[in-house]
Amino acid sequence: MDDIIEFVVEFVIDLIIDGGTELTKNKKVSKWIRYPIVIIASLITLAILGLMLFVSFSIMGESLLGGLIILGFTLLFTGIIIYKVRKTYIEVKEEKKKETLLDEYKEQEGISPDLK
Repeated sequence: MDDIIEFVVEFVIDLIIDGGTELTKNKKVSKWIRYPIVIIASLITLAILGLMLFVSFSIMGESLLGGLIILGFTLLFTGIIIYKVRKTYIEVKEEKKKETLLDEYKEQEGISPDLK
């Protein structure tokens, strides 16, 4: 029974985090849906990082090597998160820039900006 609960919790958290990451890129989804999901995914991620830091410092009193290993994983996890967030932000920023340039070009040519 514990394995089923663990699987369901892992699936839901994975769905929220991965879904939130994909939803930030999709402009077709309303901001009222995107922003709360992004906030929830960010809070879950921060909670996991905080828990990992707490465990690493707690274990350092008993086993310095174990605490350092967990701290290393925490720092690695933090680095990966920062990399993915920056990559997503840069992609969205470049997409907005392309859309702006396209709209400016259409305006100069006398084409309605709504047409693709």
